[in-house]
Amino acid sequence: FQIPIIIGEFNVFSNVSAWEYTLSEYEKAKIGWIFWTYKVKNYESNWGLYYGVQDLEEADVSLDSYDEILRKWSLLKTSESFILNETLSGLIEDTNP
Repeated sequence: FQIPIIIGEFNVFSNVSAWEYTLSEYEKAKIGWIFWTYKVKNYESNWGLYYGVQDLEEADVSLDSYDEILRKWSLLKTSESFILNETLSGLIEDTNP
């Protein structure tokens, strides 16, 4: 049908060769792709491009006050509470020169 295809929210976990193979096959087939998310709470997780460097507090929007939610969310700045997932970053750079 000659329509664009995109694979979204996928993950091949910590297997670098599986990432390389998967991204290579998507590129060969001209399939767009998006891995799971930009930032994840869990340290050293391949679910996101950035992962938390500490145990981050979660806001409970149904129980926390506005000020408490604001305080917790203010701790989620990428530059302060997250580090780059070097594995995924490298794979993305290699796949998309």
